[in-house]
Amino acid sequence: MTRVVAARAAAIVVLAVALGVILLEVGTRAPTGFKPTVTVPTVSVPTTTTVPTGGARSTTTTTALNRASVKVLVANGSSVNGAATSYTTLLAHQGWGTLTAVTADAKVASSVVYYASGQQAAAAALSAELGLPSSAVQALSPAVPVAGTAGAAVVVLIGADIAAKVPSTTTTRPSTTTTTKAA
Repeated sequence: MTRVVAARAAAIVVLAVALGVILLEVGTRAPTGFKPTVTVPTVSVPTTTTVPTGGARSTTTTTALNRASVKVLVANGSSVNGAATSYTTLLAHQGWGTLTAVTADAKVASSVVYYASGQQAAAAALSAELGLPSSAVQALSPAVPVAGTAGAAVVVLIGADIAAKVPSTTTTRPSTTTTTKAA
């Protein structure tokens, strides 16, 4: 009788171990159809229209800023290697339409956000997200020390002021988290 009890006990232990391994394997897999979601906040941009019929009347409407449609070029104007690439990645994760990062023609102490015609609101929103003062937002002109700005709605010139704060990029997957910092 003790052999029967020992055999049953061994069978239960083997079954429990096998069940534990199966549950561990199934429990660490991503759900079927799992797609990570990215929430892209929108920025409201007030616009004012004045209608001069019978007296001035002002109407204010709110337009959502579509970040993905704003092409942002980030240029490294600092001595920190990889700063423009890191900020480009950060802005892409925030939903901005980004272009390939470049190196500026000159080193600058303070960062500047330049905007093309009609893109001042986008530049102001982007500047605020980077923690830059409103005075850092300026119109894009030929004097900007960045080559190849054609096609960019906004140009972010990374200066020494924020280059030292190069953002790390964190990617989360169901079972692992990887953090990288640009060189």
